[in-house]
Amino acid sequence: IHIAGDTNYTKKQSDILETNVHSMRNILDVANRYKINHFIYISSSSVYQWISWYIREDYLIQRENLTNSYALSKYLAEQKLFKELDPKIKLSILRPRAVYGEWDRLLLPTILYHSFMKRLIMFWDGDIQTSLTHVENLCEAISVVLENQTENRCIFNVSDRDAMKLNEVYTSIWLKHKKVGVISLPIKLLGFLEYINKNKFSYIKDVFDKEKVLDISKIQNLGYDWCYSFNSFINR
Repeated sequence: IHIAGDTNYTKKQSDILETNVHSMRNILDVANRYKINHFIYISSSSVYQWISWYIREDYLIQRENLTNSYALSKYLAEQKLFKELDPKIKLSILRPRAVYGEWDRLLLPTILYHSFMKRLIMFWDGDIQTSLTHVENLCEAISVVLENQTENRCIFNVSDRDAMKLNEVYTSIWLKHKKVGVISLPIKLLGFLEYINKNKFSYIKDVFDKEKVLDISKIQNLGYDWCYSFNSFINR
């Protein structure tokens, strides 16, 4: 089960490709040499950059649309596995959306860090919907795939049962962490900021400007059943 990787979407392309793609040659060497039975790779729904609304695993991903180094690295890592992993080894690729949990060092800390005068900062009005994935639900998905996948090559979206509007996510966070509220910045500002740093701000624009609801029916057909939700987590 390969879950290691650099999630810093602001890094320059050469550095993150070395960590998330080129280093996989060592893992592939071991997997192919010892003929393991099953390889599970934890990818990311970031590979759906610029794709909106109800997203299935079979959507065509255009490499030229992956203008963020992290999104590109996860996609190229998937392609490397398809090409170089022994075809006799079962391969499962999981694409979770916005993983959070008790020891989260990325999603919630990033939202809390970007605050001003006790107000969280959000682009637009937060009316778009997004899927989220509690880490325990991701673990459940891994268990289901290990036990029930029969096909040799499969890709699965993974998320909590219900998508949420971004403004609902932000409201839950500021209430829990005793913030005053949310500052909503105009979404057009991100278009301007892309000219300054396309790598960083194309990723942020994708988060705030595109509906990102994952179709998880494929993994549900294997018996996937979610146990955690964002609200139950944040309230706890």
